[in-house]
Amino acid sequence: MTRKDEEDALELTRKRLKLPKSEEDTTPQVQISYSRLKTFMSCPFLHYLRYIKKVKLPHRTDALVFGSAFHGVMEGYNTFLVYSEDREKSSKYFLKEILKELAEDLTLAALDNAEFAPEVEVESLREALPGEVSDTSKRTIRHILSWNGPYPRDDKSIEMWIDGRVLTGYRGETYLLCGKIDEISQGGSIVEFKTANRRWSTGRVAYEWQPEFYLLLLDPTLRESLPVEYIIAVRSGKKSKPVQRFVTERTHEDTRRLKDILLSVAPLMLSEEPVKYPVRDMHCQWCPARELCDEYWGFHPEDEIVREEGDGK
Repeated sequence: MTRKDEEDALELTRKRLKLPKSEEDTTPQVQISYSRLKTFMSCPFLHYLRYIKKVKLPHRTDALVFGSAFHGVMEGYNTFLVYSEDREKSSKYFLKEILKELAEDLTLAALDNAEFAPEVEVESLREALPGEVSDTSKRTIRHILSWNGPYPRDDKSIEMWIDGRVLTGYRGETYLLCGKIDEISQGGSIVEFKTANRRWSTGRVAYEWQPEFYLLLLDPTLRESLPVEYIIAVRSGKKSKPVQRFVTERTHEDTRRLKDILLSVAPLMLSEEPVKYPVRDMHCQWCPARELCDEYWGFHPEDEIVREEGDGK
């Protein structure tokens, strides 16, 4: 990729994220190793959260939001990658698509109080969404409902869920997948949460899906320990409550940093040229799921990359 191609890719991403020129010029970019990010996305999904601590985000709370937004995208593409005949071609497609998905998720779900005021209703946010809800999001919802959803698992119920018309029989509340971490892992998607070197609380957690949000609702005790408090979107019954925002002085700063992360990886993800992944950046000795990688994919990311580098293995 030439210098001009990189600049064009960055400009395209800035327009997609609606990043003002002033922020572009004054905000330092956060660099993430492309090969490390690829490893993060190439390993079995049930272990992807463990890799958050190895992706060099600025601090733990950035990893939290990055992982939360990433979760919905990863679920949608998991089956697509596993059953694809051409894994390398699929991975390229996946990397491009995930950039677009993350750009939307982080722009809408990250803490950008400059974009939406605290009193804005959920319905207003839906109107602000760019385009229709993607097929990837629908697949994500289908997978979520398969854990312990009370609805028929067909396209019609998923469409209704996306439109916000489906309510559960549980006191008329919007359905939340909740329970202890070991309980929500029964679908084989989540085994444990880790950020930095600290294991997450084993108390109750919940996911709530809305077209404009895919957020982790944290334990109050854990939330109090975070440097920045994050958005919690609350809905109950037939009427949506205002989006509850926990805003601090660092909120806008964190949103800008997350956008910078996307900008830093955009040129690599948008590149049509084959990319070489330096083995020295992989550090697969820290992979917490070496055996699972071999069993799940038939190879470990480091082994595959060594072959790509032409070592004859």
